[in-house]
Amino acid sequence: AVLNDLALTAAMKRIGSALLRDLDGAEIKNSGLIGIYTFPACTDAITFARALRQALSDQGIRCRIGIDVGPVLVFELAPGSHDIAGSAVNVASKLAQDVGEFGKIQISDAVARRAGARRERPTLTFHVSGVELRAYDL
Repeated sequence: AVLNDLALTAAMKRIGSALLRDLDGAEIKNSGLIGIYTFPACTDAITFARALRQALSDQGIRCRIGIDVGPVLVFELAPGSHDIAGSAVNVASKLAQDVGEFGKIQISDAVARRAGARRERPTLTFHVSGVELRAYDL
């Protein structure tokens, strides 16, 4: 299991770095199949997510991706090591890990509006801590 996690981390880092070269994004954290990236625009995040999903799928790796938008705090843990906190991180995590399906990208209602990807009805509606969240599949 440890070797699998290391191999997945290395694959995610390699693929993510290659995809980030063409976008104005940054890798914040990477561990196994958990990768956290930031982008200045929702459309860039969606472009990256689609390309990452395809690149991983080409290698037989299925993933769940969640995207939200909002203020976050990125901080340095140690030289070269960062972490991130904020509501947008929590919502993206819920979309990917709690309600996400393998092979799908779930975007929040706010991302859908900003990226012009909003549909008539959300694909998914759920409640967390008394808050209703709506998501759309890409």
